[in-house]
Amino acid sequence: MIDIDHFKIINDKWGHPTGDRVIQELTRAMLSVVRSQDVVGRLGGEEFIVILPETDQAGTKVIAERIRNFVQNDVMTIAENGNTITFTVSVGTATLLDPQDSFDSLSSCADKALYEAKSRGRNCVVTT
Repeated sequence: MIDIDHFKIINDKWGHPTGDRVIQELTRAMLSVVRSQDVVGRLGGEEFIVILPETDQAGTKVIAERIRNFVQNDVMTIAENGNTITFTVSVGTATLLDPQDSFDSLSSCADKALYEAKSRGRNCVVTT
C-alpha cells in the first residue's frame, strides 16, 4: 500500500485541483516504475495499492523503494498559483507466502506495515 504523505495539508494549502494533480503525478510515477504484469490501483483518497505477481519479499521491497525514491526525487506538480509542489509517499508491503491466504489478510498486513512507515516519520518503506 502506498499513501501520499500529508495529503490533507496539500489539499488545504494548495487546493483540491492541486491535490488531484498530485494523485495523477503519483499514478504516472508508479506506472513508470512497475512492470507490465503489475497492477496499480487507487483504494481511495490518497491511498493506492500495487499488486506484484510472482514477486518475492526482496523484489517487492526493491520496487517499493524505487517508487518511493522516484517520487521523492523526480516527481512534482504545479499549484494554481504557479508554485512547485513536491511530495513523498509512505509504503507498506506484504508478500503472499501461502496461496491459501486471503486478499483481506494480505491487505491487512500491508496496511499495518503502512501504519508503521508513517509512525517512523513517513517517506519510507516497511516490509512484512
